[in-house]
Amino acid sequence: MPKYDKWLQDVVDAAEEVMKQLGDIDYNEAVYEEALCHELRIRSIPYERQRYFELMYKGYTVGSGRVDFIINPFWASKNKAEEHVMEIKAVKDIAKSHMRQAQVYMLSLDINSGAVMSFHHEEGILVEPLTMPDIKPLSRSVSKPKSKSRKSIEKLLEFIVNEVYNYFGSEFIYRETTGLATYKNALGVELRLNGIDYSSTTYPILYKCQEVEDFTIPFMFSDNSAMVLELYKKLEEIDEDKGYYKGYARKFGIKKLYLGLLPQKEDEKVVLTKV
Repeated sequence: MPKYDKWLQDVVDAAEEVMKQLGDIDYNEAVYEEALCHELRIRSIPYERQRYFELMYKGYTVGSGRVDFIINPFWASKNKAEEHVMEIKAVKDIAKSHMRQAQVYMLSLDINSGAVMSFHHEEGILVEPLTMPDIKPLSRSVSKPKSKSRKSIEKLLEFIVNEVYNYFGSEFIYRETTGLATYKNALGVELRLNGIDYSSTTYPILYKCQEVEDFTIPFMFSDNSAMVLELYKKLEEIDEDKGYYKGYARKFGIKKLYLGLLPQKEDEKVVLTKV
């Protein structure tokens, strides 16, 4: 059995007891989380549950997050350096996206260590210890805007969409309190940092003068080009997405419409395509 740092080993021991008591049934994540809370209290292991925080991207707030556990929170220990992020899952395998999610939390909270733990009745307790990721920035320092970019808008958009996705990974796509909004907000930050002004535009969809729906373009640029952000499961779906948006681009007189497509599966590539 792997040897962990004391704080993590203490939590693993508590989790093993939870699995022993709950038996060979796969419960949902909330059941294991609640049981682990009780076991931590029994063992006098200090923790803080569901801490809310600003979700940061290069020093800018792009949303909010909520971490499952902080082990040894600052109010129960001598200094903040003893805090550790702990994310709980109930899956058979801990994916890279789960680890990336926890590391983004660590970046936003400025906590240098953490772990992802999963409960599974066949696999037992799975643990992935984590350190602060080797990406920049490693702190909450605010990145400064650049002068106007010399790259073409298409090359710049491709760079920006990849930059944001590489920072957050795919796990945030499925978070109820964040989802695509987090990525869109971060894209807005990247556009401004790269000297690109944009606005969000909403068009009404009318039926016999009655508005029945609206269509929002989150990124509209001064040259009447635009970009929207969407998800895709398979590369074959991209042509369908292009066909869908082509009609809207024609209807509302958008000169060029780019689709930034984020993969819903790990290890798939980000796609930027023009309608």
